Amino acid sequence: MARSMAKASGPQGAAYAIPTKDRGLRVLPLAVIRGHVDDFLGYACRRAELRFEVTPIGCGLAGYRPDQIAPRFAGAPANVILPEVFRAVLAASTWRSP
Repeated sequence: MARSMAKASGPQGAAYAIPTKDRGLRVLPLAVIRGHVDDFLGYACRRAELRFEVTPIGCGLAGYRPDQIAPRFAGAPANVILPEVFRAVLAASTWRSP
């Protein structure tokens, strides 16, 4: 029987993994998550023919709020579909910008 070779981050078949916890299930700092999101956004830019539907990562068991995670997706390419809660945060932040 073939053994699953799942990775903690990066392309995973028809999906892309963005970790918010480490191997010991400790929550990753926002700066580390930002690096993983940046890697994902770069991948999405290079794979414009694909569509990526993002879930509200980090806002469940990791315990972050949408306003802490959503800004990391600002400027996402058109093939990245963000959850409504992230879109709301990003829309609200554009009204506050000078």
